[in-house]
Amino acid sequence: MAAPDQRLIVDVSTLIRWRGAPVGIVRVEAEIARFVLEREPDVVFSVYDTRIGQFRTLDRDIARQLVEGRATVDTGPLIDPRPMRSRVRKLLAPIEHSLRPLLRLPRTLACWLDERRQQLPQGGLRRFVAACADRLFGRKMLAQAIGPGGVRRNWYRLATALGPIVQLNPGDTMLSPGFDWSNKDAASLAEIKARTGFRLVALCYDLIPIKFPQFYQARDVDVFTRYFRAAILFTDRFIAISQQTATDLIDFAQAHGCQSLDVRTERLGVDTAPVADTAVPLPPGLEAGRFVLFVSTIEPRKNHALLLRVWKRLAAGEQGGTAGCKLVFAGRRGWMVDDLFAAMAADPVLARDVVHVAAASDEQLAALYRCARFCVYPSLYEGFGLPVIEAFAHGKTAVVSSSGSLPEAAGGLVSCLDPDDDDAWVAAIGRRLNDPAIVAEEERRVAAGFAWPSWPAAAASIIALARKR
Repeated sequence: MAAPDQRLIVDVSTLIRWRGAPVGIVRVEAEIARFVLEREPDVVFSVYDTRIGQFRTLDRDIARQLVEGRATVDTGPLIDPRPMRSRVRKLLAPIEHSLRPLLRLPRTLACWLDERRQQLPQGGLRRFVAACADRLFGRKMLAQAIGPGGVRRNWYRLATALGPIVQLNPGDTMLSPGFDWSNKDAASLAEIKARTGFRLVALCYDLIPIKFPQFYQARDVDVFTRYFRAAILFTDRFIAISQQTATDLIDFAQAHGCQSLDVRTERLGVDTAPVADTAVPLPPGLEAGRFVLFVSTIEPRKNHALLLRVWKRLAAGEQGGTAGCKLVFAGRRGWMVDDLFAAMAADPVLARDVVHVAAASDEQLAALYRCARFCVYPSLYEGFGLPVIEAFAHGKTAVVSSSGSLPEAAGGLVSCLDPDDDDAWVAAIGRRLNDPAIVAEEERRVAAGFAWPSWPAAAASIIALARKR
């Protein structure tokens, strides 16, 4: 057991705010938390309370329910720590904060009722309390209350989920795997570190908003850049998820006068045992082996536009055509893509051939991977490229971008192409659509050469690296 002055604290400020299935960074934080719950009984969970600029403990049982998708915490009382740019909003902020408890009273009461519901035995009274809570929740919150398998999630007030302030000391190490630039205030973190002397270890996924600001809203770029300019000065260790991300972070630090930065590299995990083949059907209009799969949030950097251009050329007969296949985009609709969706709707070929699956469950996503002819990942830049690894874990080949960390993810097992070279993508996708032997050979290569840590193994390595002094 760890000595009281050598604690490890895992911050889950991102997970507690998330709604829906964990993806991307949220998934990483959830998997680390899952490992801690199963293997590390002495580790403390924390959440950054933006109202007081302090870390507070998170109830371990509620943390478990969050990881398992069985609970939602009403984090509405937490204020946005990001600086306000509008003068009007700054002037109105004190009024908004003073009125917030009153405006949120129905939701707070609904959560209180749901906590009471959880304590009641099955029966009429429990159903009555649930019905009262449902009326107060409203449609949006009720939609968030449905977890995996259609099971109702438990709702908790923030006051129930969070405990006392974490009393940090120089022997403590805090591992922060989440959206720190969005959920935390850099000035407060610097002050807490200076006052208490605790060690802060943070995961770094990428610096893409800094390298490619054109793909993001200006305010988001500003918030991200300001945070990392400060974080390189007070973070004791960064754990980068790829060598490319480590290089980008070191370059950024040196460009801002920080010549000595402790950056380590550790792989993220993957589900090495994909979801079992159940009776989960494919979305309407899709047939096994007759679609190409791209798993990603739909945003400009992911380069969906290239695939639309490529698909139109293939549909016109280049490289043997589409072989009667469809193109599937599996991922939520992100930002700055209104024109992309308008183009898909307006073009008869794209409207016929492109299928958007916006909110696939783990089981549905596994079915898509399993039934795809092959996968594609044309992103303009990545800090990791998890869908490439997931494709390999499901035994699929992929055509992958050569930018950022994607060649690291590909590991020499599949083709990597310039994400700006439409001709190369037309040729590569067309050949694989019309020559099954190419796909079969690449799948054999993937089966023989793919090796990647499981999520438990990756979480164990990340925690060990955080503890190491």
